[in-house]
Amino acid sequence: MTKSNKIIIGVLGVVVVIGFTLGVFGFMKGLQQTENKTSLKLPEVGTNVPAGWYEHRINDTHIVLAKGKTLPDIGATEWYAYGEQINISVLPLTLSPEKWAAQKTHIDLDDVLVREAAWSIVDNGDNLMGYGDIKFLRIEHETPASPELSYYVFEDERIKVFSLYPLEPQSAERLDILESVMRAYTRIGDNERIRIDGAITNIGDSWAQYRNEKLGIAFEYPSVINGEHIFVSEFDSSERDGVLTEGGVGFYPDSQYGFISISVQHSPFTTLEEWFAWREEQVGYSIYTEGETIIDGERALITHTPQEAGAPLHPEDNRWRTTVFFKNGTLYNIFTRAVPYEEVKRIWESFEVLD
Repeated sequence: MTKSNKIIIGVLGVVVVIGFTLGVFGFMKGLQQTENKTSLKLPEVGTNVPAGWYEHRINDTHIVLAKGKTLPDIGATEWYAYGEQINISVLPLTLSPEKWAAQKTHIDLDDVLVREAAWSIVDNGDNLMGYGDIKFLRIEHETPASPELSYYVFEDERIKVFSLYPLEPQSAERLDILESVMRAYTRIGDNERIRIDGAITNIGDSWAQYRNEKLGIAFEYPSVINGEHIFVSEFDSSERDGVLTEGGVGFYPDSQYGFISISVQHSPFTTLEEWFAWREEQVGYSIYTEGETIIDGERALITHTPQEAGAPLHPEDNRWRTTVFFKNGTLYNIFTRAVPYEEVKRIWESFEVLD
């Protein structure tokens, strides 16, 4: 074999070795990425643990954040003895979030211990639910000792559960801490808003404060109507007869009859009378003006359509009311169905458009 042939063979050998090494490295990297995506092991977050809290890793899939540097020896069941805590756990996910919840294997939304439950997403900036958004389920539920707040975050092929115990006393500081923990253990970005569509944050007694940043409205309302908990959901925009309605906030005080929605309408009309004429033509059946009121310092027109047959409330309470008013050139629409009249008036009195 000549010297030149030896050199060529040597070079080819080096190329083969390098290629094989790079191939193995690429395969292992891809395998690691797949494993990271589906692994149930909770990440190491280090200094991202909130100040004053300590991370206690029970195992790869269960972490307890507590105020104490050491956890008391409580046995297998008395976890309340940990005191104020945030429990973090992870579960495998092989179904859609809705189908998983419907199985009632880990949670039962119909359980009497569930005080409030609502679906929502992590808003990536487009204010619409779609591909790439992280969906989560927020639940307030009773425990033998005290109420607890849990978030089920559906991320890739895993469910990460974050539970704040005890729920009371609620404060913006404690809820901010819970949100920061959710960001630390998930891929939720610092600039992504954890949108709480159904999350009614109780502020004393039975009152709730809800703020929809997109629509620029504040809304205060009792969290219970006629013994039924309010559920909130954000719905998509819709366009009908050239009028765009941005989905706002929908409150369901009664699963069969009661309904409250708040939305913003972008329309060609500039007066309440023009809106009424358009609405009268659009609905195709009778619509009546009921009167006027003042909402957030602005004149508001109250209209209603015939009551729903068979609804259990008094006719006056049972009307389908639409109350509209202009504020800063924007038309706000408040729709109520089968809601007690006194509660409707409370909505009118407390509704405020944010600057």
